[in-house]
Parts: sequence; structure tokens; C-alpha cells
Amino acid sequence: MDGMAAMADLDEAVAPPCCSHLEELEKEFPSSFKAVFVCSREEGPGTLKGKLDAEVIAQFFRDWKPEQSRFLAIGSKAMKNHAYSVLEDSGFHLKLLSKF
Repeated sequence: MDGMAAMADLDEAVAPPCCSHLEELEKEFPSSFKAVFVCSREEGPGTLKGKLDAEVIAQFFRDWKPEQSRFLAIGSKAMKNHAYSVLEDSGFHLKLLSKF
């Protein structure tokens, strides 16, 4: 599988409004879009508690082809930088990552 993923690394389990749009995309394109929400402080509906790490990447994106996948990280600048570092360490090519 390959496609586009949006990962939100949040301080609180209250997801920002954009997350509902990402969930809609995941339902519309289940084989090529994945939204993963990771909350460092608390667990909430549809979120993982903890930090984004290689284990989370492997759990959700194990079958994705790194050369054909795109990612968008949502969160603070530090959280986004961390997400891109974890993705790079997991074999996903930074030149293909969407950095904002």
C-alpha cells in the first residue's frame, strides 16, 4: 500500500477541527489515505496516547512503499520536526515529505 498520510501529534486529546476532515478523507480513500492522531498527554476517542515513534510508524505504515508515500504532520513546529525525523529514521524519504 502507498498513499498519503496525515499525522497529528497533539498536546491534548481534543482534536482540532481539521481532524474531522482528515477522518472523512480516510473513509473516502481507505486504501490510500491514513490519518493517525497521537496525543502525548491523554488518550481520547480515536487517538493514541504517547509519542510518535518507530513503533507507531510500523504499526500503521508497515506495508507502505517509502518511495511512493507522502506525509503531512500537524502540530507545533517541534512536534512536526520530530514526526519527520521519525519518518526519515523509518525509511521514508524526506524529499517526498510535505513540510509546512
